[in-house]
Amino acid sequence: MRVKVCFMCREYIPILENDYLNKEQLEKFDSLHSGHPVQIVNKEEIMNIEEWKPFL
Repeated sequence: MRVKVCFMCREYIPILENDYLNKEQLEKFDSLHSGHPVQIVNKEEIMNIEEWKPFL
């Protein structure tokens, strides 16, 4: 699963295809974390994912 992560806030949000609600949440995530180091990665690539907060 691909996720968008903010390394400054240690939050992540899953990226779901063809999901309108997820698209709105991604836009909100982008606006709240503008100016922060954000990257799209595979969820398996994040070490200690249990320490990260999911973005709701």
